[in-house]
Amino acid sequence: MNEWINFNKGNEIGDQARSELMSWWHGLSPKDSADLRRCRTSAEVVETRPYYNLVTSLKKLGRVQTNKLPGAVLLLAQVKKYTPEQVLPRQLGQVGLKDIQFRLLLRTSSPEQRVAMIRRWLPRVKYATNILFLTQAMISWGPGSRRKWAEQFYQVENTNQ
Repeated sequence: MNEWINFNKGNEIGDQARSELMSWWHGLSPKDSADLRRCRTSAEVVETRPYYNLVTSLKKLGRVQTNKLPGAVLLLAQVKKYTPEQVLPRQLGQVGLKDIQFRLLLRTSSPEQRVAMIRRWLPRVKYATNILFLTQAMISWGPGSRRKWAEQFYQVENTNQ
């Protein structure tokens, strides 16, 4: 119970967290979704009931990264369709996001800037993506995540040339 929550497949806590996140996301009322979509920053997200509903359900499983989860929640509120087969960096490569824009995302050290960039790009993928992949990336962003995103993005870009 002292373990940090993650959303990775293949471990009991990760599988339970994935299930909790999906239940929470599917269970958002239109009002809750609208409240979250109106948020502009992570600080605004932590002032909402839907955020605390998710935190409460996840805390039953372990420790929650409350410094990183609000940014993920802000993005999840924008997503209209869960597409498990589509991960955002690959999708961004498919829709022609410029290399310089993508590298800027990878290089930014500010979680707020990262969330703002991704939020601006969600319309390009018609607000449909894998929310589990996105959430895990937002809470565990670091060299490993950046490398995984780059591999996904550039593999698609290379096949389009």
